[in-house]
Amino acid sequence: MSIMKFIKQHLYRLLFDGLILSLMDSVLATSVPLSQSLKDIMYLNLVIMFTILMRETILFRRWKNSYDQLHHQLQENDVHNNVPILGQSVEEDLIRKIHRYHVAKSDLKVLEIKDKMDEINDYITKWTHEIKMPITVLELIACEVENFSTDKAKELRIEIDRLRYLVGQVLHISRANSLSEDLSYQEVHLDTLIKEVIKSNMNLFIHSNMEIRLGDLNHEVLTDTKWLTYICEQLFNNACKYGKENGWIEINSFKNEEKIYLSIRDNGLGIPIQDIERVWDKGFTGENGRKGNRSTGMGLYLVHKIANQLGHEVSIESEVHKGTCITIEFSQLVDLHVTKMSL
Repeated sequence: MSIMKFIKQHLYRLLFDGLILSLMDSVLATSVPLSQSLKDIMYLNLVIMFTILMRETILFRRWKNSYDQLHHQLQENDVHNNVPILGQSVEEDLIRKIHRYHVAKSDLKVLEIKDKMDEINDYITKWTHEIKMPITVLELIACEVENFSTDKAKELRIEIDRLRYLVGQVLHISRANSLSEDLSYQEVHLDTLIKEVIKSNMNLFIHSNMEIRLGDLNHEVLTDTKWLTYICEQLFNNACKYGKENGWIEINSFKNEEKIYLSIRDNGLGIPIQDIERVWDKGFTGENGRKGNRSTGMGLYLVHKIANQLGHEVSIESEVHKGTCITIEFSQLVDLHVTKMSL
């Protein structure tokens, strides 16, 4: 709050003070001989102006203190939980009422949006469960078709797997915003988890002619099995989608004194350098995504978001025509146990 704003806001009062002082000087100057009263009039003017200056200084300090707190809280974006105006003036009371009105209106709007989001999420959850039945029927049909036409059965199996993958992605997107309510941490052996994910996605690797190369996965990490499984499925799907013909995926883990790392490397198309910084962005498909016209731009976005919620760091390295390596970083179990015991 500057003094110029104060003068501008109280300009009429200051002009009125100046007008009163001018009238008083005029009366005094005309009522007595000017040669005898000029010094007295000037002295009186100085006294009155000093008095006015003192009054305005006090008023300015009170005015400034009244608004500095509100201004600070607006900058800190902390007005929602605090009533910033504590004074009892009419102006401060009006600001307080306006503030409360907007907080109540904002809370109501948030509740309305939350209700709508809950309704949409409920619908998506029910829909994804209902769609599993027709997918299961299609899988049974695919098994029968495999006896007559290998090529057609292969195409049908690919599309069924893709349908199952997309349905799963919709379900996980709907749950991603409330992920913190669904976490269940436990010690997970990476070798066991990775082999389970490979087994459940075997058709994906077979149809992609992708070779799986397993390295040392003999490490245990503290994580949520379901969500880490989903992250790995997303990364395997990406590796197959953007892999080379008869390409490979290499899965390895290692640790140092502080962290355990899980890396998933492929020898696929690689990501152009101008796209690397944006691969975690929601809906970003990049140059490779536009070529295939099948990318949703949601896979790596969800991987990054879920990993952050789990407390894991995720990073990416890539080079065009040489492949991509995504690394998930876990805290060591011993560190987590020590932290837990010290709390």
